[in-house]
Amino acid sequence: MLDDAHRGDGLARQDHADAQDEDRGAHRHESRGAADAGACGPTLERAPGVHEREPDACHHRGHPDFIEKVTKINCFHVELFAYFLAKLKATPEGDGNLLDHSSILYGGALSDGNAHSNSDLPLVLAGNAGGRRGGRHIANDAKTPVANLFVSMLNSVGVATESFGDSTGRVELAS
Repeated sequence: MLDDAHRGDGLARQDHADAQDEDRGAHRHESRGAADAGACGPTLERAPGVHEREPDACHHRGHPDFIEKVTKINCFHVELFAYFLAKLKATPEGDGNLLDHSSILYGGALSDGNAHSNSDLPLVLAGNAGGRRGGRHIANDAKTPVANLFVSMLNSVGVATESFGDSTGRVELAS
């Protein structure tokens, strides 16, 4: 649970969530398999009470005020993502719900925006497309390319590929 200092403004969160509903509708009309859900696009990057753009705040230079702003932005985005997942789960689809038939990756392209570090990324893979079992923490070597996860995601929804970008293998997503 988020404390009051990190919780987004409910009204602003609802405005942004309404935009996500449009994304959910677009996602539903995509064929099953790989599709872009667009949960947090550029128009959703400002958290309530944070006036800096996300890239400006992420270059925090170790300054506590900017680190706090990055924390607020990240918490706001996680709230939006949770709302988006709840809406997918509440949408009937075939023998389950839309979340059951989706594969949605959430996280950042950098583990430390200040250092531009792209290793050891904090990522969440939601949905059960391809029969994956969720509710697990999968830790890989910090230098594992995120493209290994992309290969596994593609394979799990029936797209046969052995490589993607700088991949060196796969990440085990067995159900």
